Amino acid sequence: MSWTAEVISVRRRDLRETVAITPTGAHADPRFPSPTGIRQVVSFAIDLVVHAGVPFGIAYALDLSSPMFLVVWIGGFFALSILDRIFVQRATQATIGKAITALRVVERYSGEPPQLRALIGDWLFGALRVAAALVP
Repeated sequence: MSWTAEVISVRRRDLRETVAITPTGAHADPRFPSPTGIRQVVSFAIDLVVHAGVPFGIAYALDLSSPMFLVVWIGGFFALSILDRIFVQRATQATIGKAITALRVVERYSGEPPQLRALIGDWLFGALRVAAALVP
């Protein structure tokens, strides 16, 4: 098993109605027929607001100096991101944003809930992509 298993977002409704599993792995997977495009965008926006907004609010409320403000804000962002995208998602199959938009996360080929190892790999891969985008 690799560190980054294929994890996809599907509608909660599609998980209730069982369909024969086919190993296609395509976005037009007949097991999960409901469209998820706009829901994924909205859930990402909600997660971003939660991950960035809560630490920003805490740092602002504490009236911290500039360097300490950034430390609390960035540290809080990473802490909430790890908590939400790894542990909450493992326990509930959804981040806060996905839960609000009625999406669930499953492994692409098996349709099972994602393993902790795959969620850690996805988080690390996403963090490395963001870091690579920020470095000139």
